[in-house]
Amino acid sequence: MSSLRVSIDIDKLGAAIKQDPNLIEKVTFKDGTEHRMIKVNIMERKQPSEHGATHYMKFDMYHKTELNGVNYYLGDCYPINFGKGSGTQQQEQQGQSPTPPQEQQTIQQPTASEGSSDDLPF
Repeated sequence: MSSLRVSIDIDKLGAAIKQDPNLIEKVTFKDGTEHRMIKVNIMERKQPSEHGATHYMKFDMYHKTELNGVNYYLGDCYPINFGKGSGTQQQEQQGQSPTPPQEQQTIQQPTASEGSSDDLPF
């Protein structure tokens, strides 16, 4: 069984939820707490992308109607292998870029005072 590393575009996620709030489902867990959830589908690509993505992720639209102008695509999925060597070394040996250019940016982690789930863009 293979594993996938997923890159989700948070800006697209937030924009889609703002345009179509029905993408969020409220779920009550066994302990009584209520959580906001989204459902996604991971679909296999017909051919890998130029950066090696073999799958892509989009909102699960089962029993839902897609609205015009809403982009339900969320991001790409890349195969990772555990065991001999890291996935990055294996990709470099195969001539593939270990991380797509959009992921080679430095991501600043929020401090405790900056990051809270209430600060999400949606």
